[in-house]
Amino acid sequence: MNIRQLEIFTTVAATGSMTKAAQQLFLSQPAISKAIRELEQSIGVRLFDRIDNRLALNSAGRQFRIRVTQLLTEFNELAQYGD
Repeated sequence: MNIRQLEIFTTVAATGSMTKAAQQLFLSQPAISKAIRELEQSIGVRLFDRIDNRLALNSAGRQFRIRVTQLLTEFNELAQYGD
């Protein structure tokens, strides 16, 4: 798990779409899919359910998003110390 995967996760969670997340992050859709797959494998939990053509956070994903949001906020605050 790395910071970039967590940023990708939060963008996919916010947009509900790997394609839209790819557009926002200026990455390819396969790169987004790979990052999410690797993240889920590293933590051993599926984070999304597919509903029609849309991704939705499942209960584990919703809990994970709360923690990741806190972590990224703290990380960004710490990164400002170097500026």
